[in-house]
Amino acid sequence: MEYSTHGIGDFRESSIQVKDKNGHSQVKLEYKSHEIYKGKRGLKGLPSTYGNDNECTTLEVTCIDKYLNLEVILVYTVFEELDAITRSVRIKNSSEDKITLTKVLSTCVEFEGIDYDMISLHGSWARERHIQRKK
Repeated sequence: MEYSTHGIGDFRESSIQVKDKNGHSQVKLEYKSHEIYKGKRGLKGLPSTYGNDNECTTLEVTCIDKYLNLEVILVYTVFEELDAITRSVRIKNSSEDKITLTKVLSTCVEFEGIDYDMISLHGSWARERHIQRKK
């Protein structure tokens, strides 16, 4: 339930959807393994946060869909001195068949209750970090 999927009775917003060679779109993930290490690896080809061995610790949880032979690696990094946790996901097709990714999100976050204050930072070139606050 940590990573919401499509087509198996999880009625939350799905974090991943695929299409296999037969047109099936459901994904059923099961725990396979995990790894904990110091530091944070960069996200190849993507902007990301960075941290050395003294600044953060990373947990990688590998889940697998045995039918599709699809691996989903959930990556959590804790920056101890900053009170921050980052999350990313890697997808690996270990099958010989083509699998089309139709949707991949880092996470699906649900909050109980309604009394929240949301702060987002948006913008474009030379106008970065416009603070928008909503109840």
